[in-house]
Amino acid sequence: MVQTPNLNGSRGVNEPLTDYLSAVTVRIQVPLRIGTAIRNRVDMVIRTEERPGRLSQVGVLVVEDDPAGARLLVALFESEGAIVRWAPSAEDGLVILSSFAATVLIVDLVLPAMSGFAFVEQCKTLYKERLPVAVAVSALNGPQLETRAVQSGCAAYVRKPIDLEHLVRVVIAQLKGAK
Repeated sequence: MVQTPNLNGSRGVNEPLTDYLSAVTVRIQVPLRIGTAIRNRVDMVIRTEERPGRLSQVGVLVVEDDPAGARLLVALFESEGAIVRWAPSAEDGLVILSSFAATVLIVDLVLPAMSGFAFVEQCKTLYKERLPVAVAVSALNGPQLETRAVQSGCAAYVRKPIDLEHLVRVVIAQLKGAK
């Protein structure tokens, strides 16, 4: 059994952040590590009013090996009403998918051991009829990577540093297109 790493000390990663932040606005500032350098600090405001988010009850699996980046993505999607799980590796992601019905996969392409490309290809094999919408995120860029991401089964490609609002809009658009 894979233990989901605890991202923030006192509570488990799978507990909704919005339960603790009901009807408040929180500002999070997280350094994003790109390669070995810390490039930008990302400021984001999480809206947690007591209203359904744009992704209410959508299952999202974030596959990201950087804990700070994972915290940011988990908080982002939870603030939009999604049910979010985090996997620090592709292998852990496959285990989580065996018991979690994800509708959306947010996948870093550069992961330890199995790459994000291989993870999405494996998901394509496992979920032939109902592949979750996969969105690749990576600090790597170039048309070859975007083409390879789409060929592996990703519906979209978003470059790091991530524009968080853009990522949510991409996910919403892909979900509308998948219906």
